[in-house]
Amino acid sequence: MDPSQDLLSAGNSYPFSWTAQGTALRESFLYLSLYLRQNWADYYDALQRVRTHGDRERWLLFYLIGVEAVARQAADTTRALLELFEADAERVRALGRSAGSTLRIFELLRRRILLTIPRAAEMMGLSQSTVTAALRRMMELGIVLEITGRERARQFVYPRQMEILNEGIQG
Repeated sequence: MDPSQDLLSAGNSYPFSWTAQGTALRESFLYLSLYLRQNWADYYDALQRVRTHGDRERWLLFYLIGVEAVARQAADTTRALLELFEADAERVRALGRSAGSTLRIFELLRRRILLTIPRAAEMMGLSQSTVTAALRRMMELGIVLEITGRERARQFVYPRQMEILNEGIQG
């Protein structure tokens, strides 16, 4: 077994995180394993120095630099998402009378990223025709993309949100 596996697994995110107010977040947003994979040579060198020279400080410094880098990326991602959500919500509000149900579906899409019409209707307590119309309006605004190309069992995605979430993960 590779001795780095214990520490590599320690770099994975915890099942929950805490906010500054002391409340638990539902999803962790600090994933150190990608940072460790992207910096594998430095990581392994620091780990080797722990074994050969007892140099825990060097490994700890490497690890803390990783935490800082990942935290900065999470903050940047959060800012970009908030800006996107506000800009797109404003575009939906500009629809006028049809903005109400469209905003409700938009808020659901923000949380789910991928939607089907039946599931969205069920979750929001709206008719499938109302959900279909809302998704069509968001497609016209360029907010939503239908990804199956089918007439039935269509799936809709919030592509810009996915792009922002995927930035920087290609190691």
